[in-house]
Amino acid sequence: MGNCCICPSEQTIAVIESFGKFSHFAGAGCHCINCCTQSVAGTLDLRILSMNLAIETKTKNNVFVTVQTTIQYSVTPHNAQMNLDPDSEDEPDDKKKKGKGKSESTDAEELIQIRKPTLQGPPIQVPKSLSGQSEERYYLAYYSTSQLAVQVKALIEDSMRTTVAHFELDELFEIKDKIAYNLKKIVNVQMKQFGYVVHQVLLTDIDPVADVKNAMNAINAAQRRLKAAEAEAEAEKLKRVKQAEAEAAATHLAGKGIADARREIVHGLQDSVAAFQQEIAGMKSQEILMMVLATQYLDAMKEVATHSRTNTILMPSSPGAATDIFSSMRQSFTEAMLTVQSQSGGSSSSN
Repeated sequence: MGNCCICPSEQTIAVIESFGKFSHFAGAGCHCINCCTQSVAGTLDLRILSMNLAIETKTKNNVFVTVQTTIQYSVTPHNAQMNLDPDSEDEPDDKKKKGKGKSESTDAEELIQIRKPTLQGPPIQVPKSLSGQSEERYYLAYYSTSQLAVQVKALIEDSMRTTVAHFELDELFEIKDKIAYNLKKIVNVQMKQFGYVVHQVLLTDIDPVADVKNAMNAINAAQRRLKAAEAEAEAEKLKRVKQAEAEAAATHLAGKGIADARREIVHGLQDSVAAFQQEIAGMKSQEILMMVLATQYLDAMKEVATHSRTNTILMPSSPGAATDIFSSMRQSFTEAMLTVQSQSGGSSSSN
């Protein structure tokens, strides 16, 4: 008579009161209560909850930034210890590797000191009728505070503004993980006394004002353009050096080729003169050389005439042109021979 059924959802605890006084907790499933004397005062969500905060603060170099912060928390699990000692918090992996001794303190740890619980209100008398630590945590989570989110938000904002004010903007991006870790320790100390535990505190974004962000991007772009210009100039320098080295090597090889070609021409002329003297007795070397040169001259003229892409060359075409050419060639060789004889005679007289 006067019974009602209630059905709390999975991962939800219903708080049952009798005439305004706590009676018991009802887990997931169907439960019967006395509608005349009992009522459902509220429910507790046992899942992990998330709180998102956008905290506007100022850095050491007077830059206003908005720090996006996410806090993940839940009612203290049944296997957790109600320990308010901040030193018992799990440390990050990089600190565990340093051993059990006293680790080196960072700037963030020095500025964010773990505080003793400051949100503590009047002591709550936990009913003796509760069975086990789980129900004691549920009782604290429901009855110890009515605006937990507001209190946690105020604590996070105060700690964040105090910390960020000691660092410049660039340093803030570098140590944000350390700040988040220490904020987690601070909030955990405050929330454990209310039956909650913090699983994670994340600084998801550090957003400066638009003007500062544009200035930082401009500085970064200018630095990258400077590096690109230096690299381009270095590449152009290397290209020119390599080109000069290639031209020098090509000139050297071309000169060597010309010298080798002239040497072979001289050897060929010597062989031709020797062959003429052997076949035709009585001919002088000078006459034989003139004949060979004339033959080569005629061959060159034939090559010029038969080549389709040869540039136009103006040559004398009178009947006496060949005689003039031979005379010029004979005179040049005569002068060369006289010069050689005079030099050899002067050297012998000096001896």
